[in-house]
Amino acid sequence: MCTIDREVLQDVIDRIDIVEGYNARNRSPEADIESRAFAGEHEKPVSAGSDAHTHIELAGALVAVAPFEGPDDLLANLKDAPVWCRPANTTRKVNPQR
Repeated sequence: MCTIDREVLQDVIDRIDIVEGYNARNRSPEADIESRAFAGEHEKPVSAGSDAHTHIELAGALVAVAPFEGPDDLLANLKDAPVWCRPANTTRKVNPQR
């Protein structure tokens, strides 16, 4: 379900800091599941995005990151941050514990 070829991702994995594991505009959960699995395989923190194209879709995804001082703190805090995702097309499982 990944839109970027895995070989390409492997080639640039050292330049990837965060993986979007929740996208509120995905029509099915498989792409998100695959993204989170990829993040786990490579020990990358997960983020979420509403990918809003209309005002109704705003705030479809949220990551409650603890306050941070810089990039390293952000990456560390993302690992335990609760994630909420309300897909634009349907109600999907909310996962506050990841």
